[in-house]
Amino acid sequence: MLIVTKIIGPDKYYLLNISKSEIMNQNNSNPYAHVFYTSLLFLFSFCLSSRQTYAQTMQTTQRAVYSSIYTNVGGFFESLPNDYSSNPSKKYPLIVALHGVGELGNGSQGVLELVAKNGITKLLNDKKFPATFSYGGQSFSFIVLSPQMKVDNDWQNSIQATIDYAKKTYRVDEQRIYLTGLSMGGVAAFSYAASTVERGKGLAAAVLVTPGWAGNSFQLNNISASQLPIWVTNNSGDPYNSPSTAQELVNNLNSLVPPPPKAILTIFDKSGHDAWTATYDPGFRQGGLSVYEWMLSYKRGTTTPVLTANAGSDKVITLPTNTVTLDAGASSVSSGSITSYSWAKVSGPSGETVTLLSNGLQAKLTGLVAGVYEYKLTIKDSNGSTATDNVIVTVNSSGASTDPPVANAGKEQTITLPVSSCTLDG
Repeated sequence: MLIVTKIIGPDKYYLLNISKSEIMNQNNSNPYAHVFYTSLLFLFSFCLSSRQTYAQTMQTTQRAVYSSIYTNVGGFFESLPNDYSSNPSKKYPLIVALHGVGELGNGSQGVLELVAKNGITKLLNDKKFPATFSYGGQSFSFIVLSPQMKVDNDWQNSIQATIDYAKKTYRVDEQRIYLTGLSMGGVAAFSYAASTVERGKGLAAAVLVTPGWAGNSFQLNNISASQLPIWVTNNSGDPYNSPSTAQELVNNLNSLVPPPPKAILTIFDKSGHDAWTATYDPGFRQGGLSVYEWMLSYKRGTTTPVLTANAGSDKVITLPTNTVTLDAGASSVSSGSITSYSWAKVSGPSGETVTLLSNGLQAKLTGLVAGVYEYKLTIKDSNGSTATDNVIVTVNSSGASTDPPVANAGKEQTITLPVSSCTLDG
């Protein structure tokens, strides 16, 4: 009988060749031999069941999106948690995964697929990325976006555009936004996070794979101020990015005042540039945590989204023009998206017609008469917040001048007593 016992990870096993007759012959004086044999059969069945369960819990939703979200991002891979659609009110942590120089492209079909050759995007493509990760007694699933950059000189704006797109499009837990990149993507991730304090604070943690850069004083000071946790990995025999540079970056981070959370360094004892396969392997752990569990161990403080309604500037028209369009396009929300627009009349003459355009983004008023109208705009966002703003529409009668009045008291007059009166004419 062959018994396969799973020890660690999806592909590592101990093999045991044990026959029932061997057990019974060696234990014929032991009345519990049959019990022992039955227990082994149970263990064997359990291990097979565990393997099947493991295979059923991969995240299987990755798809290629051939749409531009920024001038330098022509397309991207998107993977949503398996339960994303069935939990419409749940928010999820976000990973933005950056590729290396060899995967640059315009995001078109057949080119975007280069991004799926390496890293987290490859794990998702091969359906080897777990559907859930556990930390602190909680279970988490990730939204993963993997943008393809067209050129290598606009990384920072491209990363910002990707994060902004994610926050507007998906239900992102903004306390848990994580950034990671490999090779050129690794140094780009660091450069973005260190470009401003605000950007660093917008991330909960960053994983840099073979970044090949130790940081300058401006960048390091920004990391100190943003208190961003960073994990750096490299191969000991990397022919392009020396492990000593990775060590220098981690030393620089850990010597900052005030220091951010202690930076972690992993040097894999292997040659070649590919440290990402080992880094992103869900079975790899350091200090008892995978990179995913380590990221989840950090989150930012609660942020309150700011919703601003803007009904546009006040309007003035003169009859016979009797139509005006109100526009809420300048309304905004700092996090999430605006879900509805509505317009309500507050005051003014009656009889006009209101036509909503673009799902209420605009309101066209027709059949206006002379007078002053006031309309209130109400907007709601995906966070459940509401904001309002009012706009005034003034309709002047036909021929009415909008020029300011001019006073004229007439010519100056001089009189001589006994004349004691005069007439002023305005």
